[in-house]
Amino acid sequence: MIAGTVLSSLDPSLRYNSQEAHAAPSEAAKPPSTALELTREMPALASQLQGLIAAQADLTASVMVVDLERQSYVNLDASRSFSSASTIKLPILVALLEAVEAGNVSLEESLTMAEEDIVGEAGEMQFQPPGTQFSVLKTATEMIRISDNTATNLLIKRLGGPEQLNARFRSWGLQQTQLQALLPDLDGLNTTSPKDLVTLLGRLNRGDLLSAGGRDRLFGILRTTETSDLLPQGLGPGATIAHKTGNIGKAIGDVGLVTMPSGKPYVIMAMVERPHGDERADALIRSLSSATYNFLESTEQQSEQLVPPNVPRSNIADRETKPDASMMMTEPQPPGSP
Repeated sequence: MIAGTVLSSLDPSLRYNSQEAHAAPSEAAKPPSTALELTREMPALASQLQGLIAAQADLTASVMVVDLERQSYVNLDASRSFSSASTIKLPILVALLEAVEAGNVSLEESLTMAEEDIVGEAGEMQFQPPGTQFSVLKTATEMIRISDNTATNLLIKRLGGPEQLNARFRSWGLQQTQLQALLPDLDGLNTTSPKDLVTLLGRLNRGDLLSAGGRDRLFGILRTTETSDLLPQGLGPGATIAHKTGNIGKAIGDVGLVTMPSGKPYVIMAMVERPHGDERADALIRSLSSATYNFLESTEQQSEQLVPPNVPRSNIADRETKPDASMMMTEPQPPGSP
């Protein structure tokens, strides 16, 4: 499978800059890196995941996996832009906690829900009367726990609107993540990519963007996610996941930080475009999660299964493996709700 794939153009967010590595500017002068340190691919896992994708006609899938301990990765067309559905709520949560740490927002302050803020689909706030107040912390938790769309729109407004949030996303180096519409966004106008959100979670895990306390709060909120029928279904006993799902008629995805029983952390995101509501996409994400978990579990004591970093990182970490065109075909999607 790998031999039949086509490598894409270089991905700047994964690029290793040798000149930067040999320069010695002061630490204060160095801007924070927006990339992850990725040293080697996992071709055996990539082959398994490509096989699962290829077996499903009319589904377009993109996957990124990063083993945060070994700095090894799989990138299957991970820079491809998808309709984000509710996975857009992850970077919104990061932006909120960043604003809290900057002193611009308080988790204890109250948000008043106006009639125009109330929207349908996911969530329970919609059933409260206009004028009801919620704390910022409660609103943020509901946005993740049950993917409350009204809560999300309250936070978007509190943070200054889509343009302000998009500016924050760009400042973090996100390339495909754009907030173009308020939730529930059934037309899929908001976008992201597995590379964007996996990089974001990986950076947060290593201590970027938020303080240690803010990072712990973020992952604590992500662990409250009640939807557990995608990535969590592929994990073994004792593993935990902090994640966010997204699901509209034409697209479905899940992104999360997994901690294995051994303590090994890895980040994974799978996004799938599909014929409207096709449940094979759900099953595919579960299969991709299971294959990843089993592979990383098996390599805990078998590191020789990984390709050794015997070429410059500028040649390895920039690679993005794309599935064959035959596995990337998708039928036109009619608009509509799930």
